[in-house]
Amino acid sequence: MQLLTKRLLAALTLGLAIAPVALPAVAQELPAAKIAVIDVSRVERESVAWQSLRKQFEDLLAGYQQELRDRQGALETEGRDLEQQRSILSTEAFQEKKRAFDQKVAELQRTAQERKQAMDRAYASARGQIREALRDVVLEIARERELNLILSNSPQERTVVMAHDDLSISDEALDRLNQKIDSVALPDIAAGN
Repeated sequence: MQLLTKRLLAALTLGLAIAPVALPAVAQELPAAKIAVIDVSRVERESVAWQSLRKQFEDLLAGYQQELRDRQGALETEGRDLEQQRSILSTEAFQEKKRAFDQKVAELQRTAQERKQAMDRAYASARGQIREALRDVVLEIARERELNLILSNSPQERTVVMAHDDLSISDEALDRLNQKIDSVALPDIAAGN
């Protein structure tokens, strides 16, 4: 134990002795910080492409919800009709019709789940296109301004407590993003169903 303590003290002493010599050399090699901040969430939310995507998604969702409501209504009617036939059908005939009905209900539930997953994938894919375009715009701004550090100033992912407005590239990024990409097509998910 004493040998370990002596070695640890020796290493610590050596590290402290070297640190004043090594640190200035490293500090001299680092470039001066050129910093900007961006509210990625705001830029995405206010971009023309994002608004287009949101509208497409809401329209698609409304159509699917109506279709599912219609199919569910038809199944509810079929279920009531089946229940009324219970007294006039044999037990075996009723059970067979009940199994067929239950399969239709399960199929509707499966279809609804598959559509939700397909819509989530399509939405993520389209959103990825917007994020990729925004990334390109931010890198372009960084090169032009010779920035070497860009921090997120979005409320959801805040890494910056305070930044002067002059450091923000959000408005410029939004303008350029709108010029670069004004819409994205929500991938066709009907083919998967």
